Amino acid sequence: MEKLLLGHGVMALLLLAVAGPAQAYLGPGGVISGIGSFLALIAAVILAIIGFLWFPIKRLIKRKRGLQRTADDMEKTSSPEEDS
Repeated sequence: MEKLLLGHGVMALLLLAVAGPAQAYLGPGGVISGIGSFLALIAAVILAIIGFLWFPIKRLIKRKRGLQRTADDMEKTSSPEEDS
């Protein structure tokens, strides 16, 4: 049984190896649509990566600025210059 499957597999590979050209024609409309779809896919992937990276970074920046502002406010309220 294994020899039979091996023989059929070898025969299938040989037939695929000697296959001739498809002689297919793609019109300009099909090619432009394919290019547009490919570019849309690339743009979607890039925007998804940017989205996943940008919003957490933006949140960290806001948090860091908030901590900096609270530290500055604490320095202003506790400065000894107001006592003189």
